[in-house]
Amino acid sequence: MNRHPEHDLLLCYTVDAFGHIPNDKELFRPAVGYYQDGELKDFMYDSFIFLSSPNYLYNYFPGGYSHKDLNMEDVLSFIGEELKEGFAMDALNAAVGEAKEKLNRPDYKAHVFMSLLYPANTVKEFGVVEGKMRDLSVLEDRLAALRWMADESIRQFKEKHFAHLDLSGFYWFCEEMEYEDQNREMTQATTAYIRSIGYKTCWCPWFGAPGFEDWKELGFDIATQQANFFPEHRKDWPNRGTQERLPAVAEWTRKIGIGVGMEMSDAEHESAEVFKQYLETGAREGFMHYPHIYYLGRGPKVLNNIFTSPDPYVRSVYHELYKYIHRTLKPEDVQM
Repeated sequence: MNRHPEHDLLLCYTVDAFGHIPNDKELFRPAVGYYQDGELKDFMYDSFIFLSSPNYLYNYFPGGYSHKDLNMEDVLSFIGEELKEGFAMDALNAAVGEAKEKLNRPDYKAHVFMSLLYPANTVKEFGVVEGKMRDLSVLEDRLAALRWMADESIRQFKEKHFAHLDLSGFYWFCEEMEYEDQNREMTQATTAYIRSIGYKTCWCPWFGAPGFEDWKELGFDIATQQANFFPEHRKDWPNRGTQERLPAVAEWTRKIGIGVGMEMSDAEHESAEVFKQYLETGAREGFMHYPHIYYLGRGPKVLNNIFTSPDPYVRSVYHELYKYIHRTLKPEDVQM
């Protein structure tokens, strides 16, 4: 399978229910560039997704969740977090600029995806779009709100004049397809609009989530299915599974062409043991050659913690991951 420009995408969180998440240039350095023995050797990740923590978007309660009522002001605040000076995309731009100069790659740019936030149908006054107050219980108004969200994100991104970043498209935040309330129609119309203006959409549903098999019909350009395989200390996390999930997601890549969500929640030894199983299985079963979206805790911080870990076993994840991203990892390369 050919490697397209946005093949390995790192999730980078910008904000949660409690406020700003300070991912700065220093945290991005080992995600942008690959370092060996203190020396910058190559680029690491080529693509980055900027998003919010789920608790920014959802209200959680025993047995379920509901979408928060986000209006235009909330969306503008979120876009501001994606573009906040000194952090998020601005920090990434600075880190890429440093790396490309040291590597003598003047034409290199990293790919970035901004997020489209779910327009909850309980919002009766989203804001004025195209001269009309939008009621998100109406499909036409939800679509107008999503078009505005994309257009406004693009406009603000362009205003920043980032020299080292290309905006590739948008991340669809919902990790399942809720087929009620015309969500299929809303998603298909939105992905079609994004494509019509020259951008891509990507999606990362949880393991077995409703709609994951329909990712192409829904119009996504890139999709990866999470395995939700986490260590024992994350046993309370939703939909957590065992290592048996890894051959299962490998089979789905072969069946429907969907990629794999790679997940490591922290830089603990036990988490490294689990993530190495992702790497070894991907190299052995072949899903290494498909697209990946990486959940590494809150993004660059956990990768930085892996890179600087006093535990050599945890640090070895960084070097194995580099080989995995660049499609050179062999199963026997993984220190289990």
